[in-house]
Amino acid sequence: MPTKQLVIRRLTCISPYSATIALGSEMSSGIQDVRAEDIVAIRTESGVQIKTAVGRGGYVKDVYERRFTMRTMKWAFWMTGNYGSHADGKYDKKAVPEINNINYKDMVADNQPWMCSDVEGITSGVMPRPCDLLPDQGVEKATACDFPADDLPIDLVELKQCTYMMSSL
Repeated sequence: MPTKQLVIRRLTCISPYSATIALGSEMSSGIQDVRAEDIVAIRTESGVQIKTAVGRGGYVKDVYERRFTMRTMKWAFWMTGNYGSHADGKYDKKAVPEINNINYKDMVADNQPWMCSDVEGITSGVMPRPCDLLPDQGVEKATACDFPADDLPIDLVELKQCTYMMSSL
């Protein structure tokens, strides 16, 4: 069963051995329509990880993340299609995961060098300029990765506030 319509908001994370947000690894179905915003990551291994592997299949798509502040990270964004191992050699080597439409907007990372390999896509007004594999389409086209404006069902849930009083004996 795929994970769909995941919302992560107003999160502060301090975790030197893991990611602030990690999508994937043990998946054979998919992850779709993820929205994360207003995140602060301090001394975490990475801000966002997307982890897949050949043999698992599935997909990670339509991920929108904005307004992140990342401080003292090992990696700001880390994606791999070669994560982990399989219990045995009886997995489908043709089950290649699909990764597309991953969007980051208004992200700030302190002291992060760019290291890119095996990526494709575009950027808009990123400073310092990332690797040559991610050409800059110009700041005027930055709206191509706009955060979706529609509500997800979870946005319509009304939370109730409950109170409980204990009497003293």
